[in-house]
Order: sequence, then structure tokens, then C-alpha cells
Amino acid sequence: MRAFARGFTLLLLSLAITAHAQEPLRIVQDHAWPPFSYLNQNNEPEGLLIDLWRDVAEALNRDVEFTLVDWGDTLSLVRDSEHLVHGGLLHSPQRAQYLDFSSTLLPLRATLFVANSAQNLNTLSMPDLTGRTVGVTRGGFEEEFMRDNHPNITLSLYDNNDLLVTAAVRGEIQAFVADYPVGMYFLDQKASPERFRVLTVLYELPLHAAVAANNQALLQEVEAGLALLGPEQIARITQKWMRTEQVAVLPRHLLPMLLVLIAAVIVPTLWFYNRQLQVKVARQTAELREREKRLSLLNENMADVIWTADADSCLSYLSPSIEKLLGYTPTELIGKPMIVTLTEESVHDALKLLGEAITAAREQAGTRYIDRMSELAQVRKDRSVVWTEVAVRAFFDINGNLEGAQGVSRDITERKLAQDAIRELAYYDPLTQLPNRRLLSDRLEQAVVSAVRRREHGAVLFLDLDNFKEINDAHGHEIGDQLLQQVARLISAQLRESDTVARLGGDEFIILLNHLPKDLTEATAEAQRLAHKVLDALHEKLVLEGKDCAVKASIGLTLFGQESDQAKELLREADNAMYQAKKAGRHCVVAYDQAVNTGSDHLG
Repeated sequence: MRAFARGFTLLLLSLAITAHAQEPLRIVQDHAWPPFSYLNQNNEPEGLLIDLWRDVAEALNRDVEFTLVDWGDTLSLVRDSEHLVHGGLLHSPQRAQYLDFSSTLLPLRATLFVANSAQNLNTLSMPDLTGRTVGVTRGGFEEEFMRDNHPNITLSLYDNNDLLVTAAVRGEIQAFVADYPVGMYFLDQKASPERFRVLTVLYELPLHAAVAANNQALLQEVEAGLALLGPEQIARITQKWMRTEQVAVLPRHLLPMLLVLIAAVIVPTLWFYNRQLQVKVARQTAELREREKRLSLLNENMADVIWTADADSCLSYLSPSIEKLLGYTPTELIGKPMIVTLTEESVHDALKLLGEAITAAREQAGTRYIDRMSELAQVRKDRSVVWTEVAVRAFFDINGNLEGAQGVSRDITERKLAQDAIRELAYYDPLTQLPNRRLLSDRLEQAVVSAVRRREHGAVLFLDLDNFKEINDAHGHEIGDQLLQQVARLISAQLRESDTVARLGGDEFIILLNHLPKDLTEATAEAQRLAHKVLDALHEKLVLEGKDCAVKASIGLTLFGQESDQAKELLREADNAMYQAKKAGRHCVVAYDQAVNTGSDHLG
């Protein structure tokens, strides 16, 4: 059935392609982005993406036209046209506002290059570049990434990668961001690659084609061509431009012929051939060593940690960047369990993650690997804690038994701190650090459900200070804020560990009492006892400008424990009871059922 559906889909695509056979496929791309796209000496388009789109056009039975311009112009041209296709770029929220993206073409890695100069001897990580100038391509994803993730670094903009690397080689800038293959291509052309080193890998993201937003007809044609091309052909094109050459050697079967023809006229020819072969071998060996050196340089300077583990879940390899992340050298950790540096809580999370992967592998017969990702806290050698994002691929045999694992660990401590700060702003009052209305509502809803399930009672106390306005007007807002902070601490000190105190705003506080007796009369008495305790503490223990300060408050009280109880209604009932306490003379506690009957519980 699936095969039929796929065949039917391809038939429809073929019909659509035939209908547009006379229309050329118009591709826009950067003119200085080798090996992906560039203009050769004859001003003709060449590169990996050029070959890819020629094959796509051939598969669609269409001609293809290329427009190669500066990078920033490629975006505006495609955005403003119904007929142009961007040949390859990275997805971002900003670009998604005016472009629609195809499926993945191929992965792309961007790196930060720094000059190997005396000025950069102590440049070991991204923060070391704060306040300095880093070059990027104008309008490129690198510019957007740097502005979003490293706003403290000054950017110098260039119209294309050729101008960018030229400026770096001339010494106009000490660091630049570029896609790794592109940066290495231009450095090979313009300078010895040893003049620069890779400081860190900034990201590795998929490359997509793109059309103007809402241009679904053109996007479907692009997807149809890519589907006809297939991943195998795309891989062959990629290998052509990103190939790893092998060193040639003299075939063994020629040796007997050499013995037979040793005295013949072919000897000079063989000597010449051997000489040429030696030159080629020497050149390719030098190239291989150079590439190995570059890979080693990248591995040693990247910020992410690459690691592998054996079938016993013990570390078998760690990249040198582990010392930068955790303070340990690879030798100190290799051979130890891969959870050795995790906090106790993260050990539990990691083992659970591994267990889930093993279960999935055994349930999915023949699965050779399972990918998982998690955020884990790790303990550095100096005992400080760093948060890491860990991407893991676990390998299994045919029976689902673990054969080993490999992964990448990345420092996300700053991101976690930012998330915690956002959570604090969302759920806690910044002045008193008490839960705010949003968090209180969530806890109150949970408390109602728990009380019903346990067949017990809880209570909501609405507390409002009686004389806060007078104190605030007399002493100023700063003293008023200090008073509110003292009130928050004093209320919290009078409550049980299971209770919650929250600030709604101004001088209004909510006290949530949990686990009160099952008997309603006893629960009411216990809630009033705790309310009196709070009022006594506020009246006797507050200090304002070095002097004892008597603060009075009014409290409205309502109980819950029925399935019909609603959080919003409980707050309204407690609020009404509090206003009855105000009317009854202040500095007292009034229960909601008393408030309905205009009764009150005075403290005197």
C-alpha cells in the first residue's frame, strides 16, 4: 500500500514537472562562497550547490539559470520574487518571516577563526573576545547568530567571504566567523592556514533551499526535484567537492612485467613513471598530513567535548576540550564510568536515559543505535557545578545488548541560569521572593485536589495590612519596601513547612494552609489559631528604622475540601471575609461563613 502511495505521488509530481518543462529553474546564490558556489576565472558558476541544482533541473526536465551576487542581495532577491529559489542557506526565525524552507540539503558547520598572533596568545574562549572586533559576512546567518548569542562582541561586516578572509589575512581583523569549508578554502588561497586557528565550533545546522513566503507551488517543485534526485546522488555530489583523496601506490601485478621488460626500451619510461608517482605520493602525503593537522587543530580548540564509551559504559576517549569544561585531563577520566562526573540527581537521569535506550533497542528488533539528548549537571574538578547538554548515540548488537556509545557534551550553564532567572520573574515576587499570584493559583489548585483525595481540609487566608499606607507615606517607599520584606519573613516563620505564603501585590498576602483536620470544626479552629499567631507576630516583632514597630492586619479566612471548590472562588471568599474584618474594627480574623452573617472574631 505504501509503495502504491509513493508511486502515485511521484506520478503527480511528474505531471506537475511536465507542465512546467519550458520554465527554467532560477537559482540565486552567493558568488564568493567556495566550495559551495562561486564564479570561476571565466565568470561561470561553479561549486557543490551549482552541481546539485543542475542535477535537480535535469531531473525536472528543465533548464537552470544561476544568479550569483553578494550574500545580502541573495536574500532580498528571493524575498521579492515569485520565481527565484535560494540555492542554500540556514533556517532562522528572522528569515522564516519572509521565506519558506525546503527539506535538508546537507549539514553545515560554522567556526570562529582567530589569528595565531601575539595579541591572541591568551585568547582561549569566546568571552576573551569581548570588546574586540570579529569579522562576519553582512546579512549572513553568522551575523544573526553572533548578535543573538554574543552581543558584547563588536562585529565588522563584509559583503562576501572573499573580502572577509582577505581582511583577516591583511591583519585588519584578528578573528572572523565563517563556514569551516569556506574559511579553509580562502585561507589555502590567500595565506598559510597555520596563520589562523579554530577557536570554537559555533554551530552545526542543516542547509536548506528557500523560496518567498507562501510560494507553495514553487516550493513543491523544489521538493519534487530533490525527491527525484535522492540522498545518494546528493551524497555523490558532496563527496566530489568534499572528497578525501587516497595516496596512489604502484600495483603489485606490474612487478613481474618489470622483471620481463627490465632490459627493454621501457626502462626509461618506467623510470619516468616511477619518478612522477613518487612526486605525486609525496604531494598527497603532505596534503594528508596537512589535513590531519587541521583536524587535530579543530579537535583541540573546539569548545564541545567529544567522547566515546565501551560496552561496560566506561569512557574510552575524551577530546582535549574536557579540561576546559571540567578541569580534568582526558587521562584522568578515561577508563572510568561515564557517569563519574555527574551530580547525584543527574546520575539518576542518565541511568534512566540509558535504560530507556536499551529497552527501545530490544523492542525494535535489529535497531543498531538509539539517539538520545538530555541536560545533565556535572561536577568540575574544583567542585563547582556546570550544566551540559549531552547528545548520545548508544550502539547495540542484534539482540539489543549495549556495544558502546559516543556523544557530544556542551556547556549550557549560562542558558540554564537565564532560564532560572526567567522562571523567578514568572513565578516569584521580586521584592519579597514569595510566590506570586501565578504560582499561588497553581499551588492552590493542587491543594484542593489533594484535600479532596485525602478527605481532609485546607484553608485560604487573605491578609491585608491595616496601617501600611500611613507608614509608607510617613517614611517613604524605600522604608515601605523594607517593611513588606520583614512582613514576608515573619509570616513565613509562623507557618508549617507544608504551608505557602504568597504576595498578591501592595500589602496583600495570601496564606495557603494544607493538611488541616478532617473535622470541619477542628479545621476551622486550627486555621484561626495559625491566623492569630501571624497577627501576634506582626504586632510584636517588626522593627522599622531601628525601632520596634506595631503593625496591624486584617485576615479573611475560608476553608476548602469539597470537589466543588474552585481556586478563583476561594480567593474571592477570603477577600470578602477580609473586608468584613476591616469593617469589624480591623486587626481581627473573620471566617467566610461568619462574614456572610456579618460576624467577626476580634482579637481586641
